[in-house]
Amino acid sequence: MDGAYAAMILIVLAGCMVVNLRVQQMRQRLDRQREALAEALAENRALAMRDELTGLYNRRAMVELIQLECRRRRRGQGALLFAMIDVDHFKRVNDHHGHAMGDHVLRVFADALRANVRETDVLARWGGDEFLLLLSDIEPRSAQTLLERTREAIAALPVPNAPPGLRLSMSAGLALHLPHSSPQETLERADQALYAAKDQGRNRVALAPELQPAPVDDAPAMPQAARA
Repeated sequence: MDGAYAAMILIVLAGCMVVNLRVQQMRQRLDRQREALAEALAENRALAMRDELTGLYNRRAMVELIQLECRRRRRGQGALLFAMIDVDHFKRVNDHHGHAMGDHVLRVFADALRANVRETDVLARWGGDEFLLLLSDIEPRSAQTLLERTREAIAALPVPNAPPGLRLSMSAGLALHLPHSSPQETLERADQALYAAKDQGRNRVALAPELQPAPVDDAPAMPQAARA
């Protein structure tokens, strides 16, 4: 009887060990599945925020970032500027060289923009051949200098594997986000400045009204006797 009880105990213990081992294996498998699911969700979210062609932020992600930055500026955290950037004469590229070359030009242009802005700046493809640059904690004059330097770099940039004579240039409109303005109003001013740059001949940076220097009154002052 003692031997039978001992055998039964050993069998029960062995069964418990097998069950515990299977439970641990199931937990490990579930942990791996949860980690894989979390990685997949994070990857999908990252892909949903990126423009497929250029790898930059897409418009939806940029809108979220703009709202976040504008809320921060309500607490008085530095200057925030919007730069609307456009590839000059992009329609001609598509019309004369095809959409595949147009896509290639957009990738080259996006890479050049990314290489010339600061790491703290946020760059997005806003739509078509239009890009939006969000510059934070920078003086307007420095932001204008950065855009001018970027414009010059793109004008001097050769486009690899492009037809002879194909060159790039950019126009940009720069606007300062004002304390009591909405993001939409600042975007509108940047867009109007961009159209002003195009009207002035393209390949230039134009400033929104709040960034333009005050006009100087050149009229001579009247003598006090004459004013009397």
